[in-house]
This record gives sequence, structure tokens and C-alpha cells, in this order.
Amino acid sequence: GPNYRGYDIMKLFRKQPEKDRQENMRRFLHFYAREEGVSDDMISDFIKQAEIEAEMIEPLTWIEAVTFFALILRVKPDRRKEWISLAESRWKEYIRSKSQMLRVSDNALKAV
Repeated sequence: GPNYRGYDIMKLFRKQPEKDRQENMRRFLHFYAREEGVSDDMISDFIKQAEIEAEMIEPLTWIEAVTFFALILRVKPDRRKEWISLAESRWKEYIRSKSQMLRVSDNALKAV
């Protein structure tokens, strides 16, 4: 299932427009695979697996941000409006991405 690699990768790319995100993520994963010592014949499979991990865990990256902005309200209440606005936008992204997580995980299970 999803792990820290997928989480970290998605945090790098989650705010990019969808069309750019996929291309940029694949390019990054290609270099990442090389650094990890993945053989040429396995790079494509490595990239596919890492993409699935990142897509499955995307909602959790947004929930983390919601939690952060909810907690910072207590630390810096003078910027309350800003924190609430940021938390709300991250919550919307969570709602959007959670159905994607279920679709990706269902597809991944079917492929097994």
C-alpha cells in the first residue's frame, strides 16, 4: 500500500495542474528510479507503482494541511481569517481527491 515515498512525492506535485503534474511527476520518478539503482528494464514498472502510491495517498496530504491550519489557529489567532481560508481550500482538495483514492485503489487491486 501507500508509504512515505508516495506521500512525499505527492506533496511535491499535488498543487500542480493535473496535466503538468503527471508529466512532471513521471520525469521526477525516472530520475528517482535511477538514483535508487532501478535497472532500465524495471524503470517503467517502478514509475507506475510509485504513481499509484502517490495517487492513493493524495487525500492524506490534504488532511495533514487541514490539520496544520486548524492547529495554527490557536498559535497565531491574529491571522484567523487567513488560516480558515487555507484550511477550507485544503478541505475541498481532500473531498475532491478522496474519491480518486478509492478509484485508484480499486484499479490497483484489480491489477493484482
